[in-house]
Amino acid sequence: MEWKKFNKDFFTSDKKTEIRSIILPDESGNMKRSRISTFWNLEKPAFTKNSAEGKLLKDKEGKIGAIIIGKNGGYLKIGRLISFPQYIFVPLSSLSKKALKNLLEKQNIEIFREDNVLFGIEIN
Repeated sequence: MEWKKFNKDFFTSDKKTEIRSIILPDESGNMKRSRISTFWNLEKPAFTKNSAEGKLLKDKEGKIGAIIIGKNGGYLKIGRLISFPQYIFVPLSSLSKKALKNLLEKQNIEIFREDNVLFGIEIN
């Protein structure tokens, strides 16, 4: 699999998939599915019909998670969060089964559990 440099510590894959929801912990620590979409006007943050994009992300140690990016440089609207990042890093367990299947299709990646979340590691 080819990896492109994202920044100093991370590399991303070329393959993208559509992301409409992710599982994140809420204020009390319970895992909760949140809707996610892309928007462009920071003055009026609202959910749109434009989904976000997800890619595989690998760190220096070889652990593989995912990066969720707003389409065309847009911002992410995630559930009730009041911050609007352009991208977020998440473990593989935060993705839906369909999105995870699309990203891992025809890839040599072994899934493992660490502290109750899923990550991957590339196998040769």
